[in-house]
Amino acid sequence: MAVTTTDFRNWLAVADPETPEEVYDLFTAVKDEKRGHLYDIKCAEGKTFVSADSVEETLMIVPQAKDLFLNILREHAGIDEDEDIETWYAFKRAIAKDE
Repeated sequence: MAVTTTDFRNWLAVADPETPEEVYDLFTAVKDEKRGHLYDIKCAEGKTFVSADSVEETLMIVPQAKDLFLNILREHAGIDEDEDIETWYAFKRAIAKDE
C-alpha cells in the first residue's frame, strides 16, 4: 500500500514538475480533481489524492488546503502570485514555439 503524505513542499521536490506542461498538468488536475496526463487523481471522503510515477508517496490534500497547495505549486514553478495560470502557460507555450 502506498504511503500517504501531506507535506506539499517535499512531495513537490520529489515530483519536481519542471516544464510548463508538467506544472500546468498538475495544477489543473488538482484544481479540477481530474486525472491529468502525468498525475493520477483520486477523491475519497472529501480528500484529493495525487500520485505520480516518479514519486513513491501519494499526496493527500484536504479541501481546506487545496488553495494552499496550488499556491505552493505556483511558487515552486516561479509563477507570480497575481499571474493567472492559464495566461502563464499560454505565454510559455508561445515562447517555446518561437524557439
